[in-house]
Amino acid sequence: MAKAKIRARHKGERYVYIHNDLLNAASYFKGIIERKQKDGGEAIGLDCMACLVMLAFTFEANINFLGDHFLKGWKEMSPFNSKVKKVLEAFGIERDESKRPYSSILLAKKVRDTLAHGKPIKEKFDEEVEGTLEELERKVPLVGDWEQHCKPEIALMVYEDMDALWKELMKAAKLEVWDTMTSGQSGLAVIEALVVE
Repeated sequence: MAKAKIRARHKGERYVYIHNDLLNAASYFKGIIERKQKDGGEAIGLDCMACLVMLAFTFEANINFLGDHFLKGWKEMSPFNSKVKKVLEAFGIERDESKRPYSSILLAKKVRDTLAHGKPIKEKFDEEVEGTLEELERKVPLVGDWEQHCKPEIALMVYEDMDALWKELMKAAKLEVWDTMTSGQSGLAVIEALVVE
């Protein structure tokens, strides 16, 4: 037996805020990092790397959310520093790049940019060194500069600082958590019943 069909007008609105999804991803990796700190576990550096990248994405999405809501003519594709400056100035928040929490955000952004642009490292060296034969045979550093930041204490610090800065921005913008959540509503107006044969 066929189900009856109707023709209707579906009208509504939706507000999809990606910063929440990015924060959920960062929180997921934060949880993995915390578990691996307690239980041990392989590849914690990769979890830290993923967490830092998600935090950099989250912060920029937070800035875009606020800019879109409060600043006329907002352009989310503008340079990062320009957007951050505009939003922080709009809410009277000082930006001291040498101190936390903002220095943490810049660190996450640096890691994100390094990974996003994936430039090979090619270096030659010629140096005089001292050590045992075993120490000197393992002397070639086969790690990228970004890897020094992919540590649990750094990822967790950046998470804490990003959260603190977001809360400060929300307070300055007079926003509640509910105001920043994805939401939507819609309704149907039946136009006519359709004959199904």
